Amino acid sequence: SATGDLRLSLLREELVAAGLHALVVPSGDAHLGEYVHPCYERRAFISGFTGSAGTVLVTREEALLWTDGRYFLQAEKELSDEWTLMRMNQEAVPTLEDWLSANLPEGGLLGIDPYVHSIADAEKLQAAVGKVEGAALQSLPSNLVDSVWAHYKEEGAVGDAAARPP
Repeated sequence: SATGDLRLSLLREELVAAGLHALVVPSGDAHLGEYVHPCYERRAFISGFTGSAGTVLVTREEALLWTDGRYFLQAEKELSDEWTLMRMNQEAVPTLEDWLSANLPEGGLLGIDPYVHSIADAEKLQAAVGKVEGAALQSLPSNLVDSVWAHYKEEGAVGDAAARPP
């Protein structure tokens, strides 16, 4: 959808402004649960995918969603053409960490919101990034998706963006 594409464009502007090459957007909130309050559905807001399990990676050129077999059909319907569905546990589909190790540029910065990643997940991402020369994991002071969401509220958008807390 055109709306999804605009959200992606705005997020990429935030990415570049923060000096990042990629950003991970998990499903969870600060409580790290699979089911989150609508005001914390950042992954759904940015990707259009509303399933309860999935992780998004947005780079300056690509947008990828990893999800499991329960959600393949739903994701195919909900993702716009700009998105690549990464079917977890399928042959020849790399994990998020393997994809990062293979595709993050040398010296690249991967951004995460430290409040929505478990320590174990952050350590896995750190290990993946560590395989790339000069690359680093960057804990962000604020969630970049929230900046895009705030833009939608300012524009008087309705629907999911209206659920965002002030």
